[in-house]
Parts: sequence; structure tokens; C-alpha cells
Amino acid sequence: MDYTITCGGDPEDVCLTARGAASLVDLDAMFEEAVSDRRWVEGMKVLLDYTRLDMTTLSTDQMRARAGRLVEMLEAIGRQRIAVATSPASRRTIRMIGTAPASSHTRAFDRALASTGWRTHERANDPGW
Repeated sequence: MDYTITCGGDPEDVCLTARGAASLVDLDAMFEEAVSDRRWVEGMKVLLDYTRLDMTTLSTDQMRARAGRLVEMLEAIGRQRIAVATSPASRRTIRMIGTAPASSHTRAFDRALASTGWRTHERANDPGW
């Protein structure tokens, strides 16, 4: 799995893009790198672009481990507005893992462009916040 982290996009504040066969080690590394960056602050608009990530390679035990790891990272991730764009093949896996911590407002989309309007929506008008 390869990944890139891009800060300062539009409309997102940060974009985490992953591609290839999903790896728990690489997913953990990507999130650790993102949340340890000094620019990672509460209230960001985050895009997780998994449209070219194959998560079907993960076993059920690996999916449970990934969900547990996200719970462990709740404090570091903080309260964010997170859009998850997935490939059709990975959508089921993402739903099983959970897309983000309970402290964040998260929604899954079938492609990154579809999430643009949702990511630009003001939090003050959003009952999920």
C-alpha cells in the first residue's frame, strides 16, 4: 500500500490518499503521520480517498484490529468532519471497520468529488455537530 498526505486542499483541510492492497501497518502509519503533524487541529475537514485502495484483502480479524486501533486513536484524531471516498469493492469492508471515531462527523461516498458539497457545509448548520 502507498499513501500520500496533502494539506491545504479545497474544500478539505487535509487529504489522506491510499492506494494498492490495504495493509494494517501502512494504515496505522498513515494516520499516525497525519495526526502527529502540527497542522492537524480539531475541526478540520478531512478527505480519506480510498478509491484506489483494495481493502478486500483484509481478513475479518484484521478488520476488527483496525476498528480497535481507530478507537485507541480517538483522542489523537479529535473531532473532525471526515469524508471517506471508497471503491465499490472496498465499501463493505469500510462499513465493517467503521469509518472514523465517534467524536467525528463522518460520511462515506462512492467517489471524492461526490463529497465536495458535504465537506463545504458549515458545521454550525449541521445537526451532527
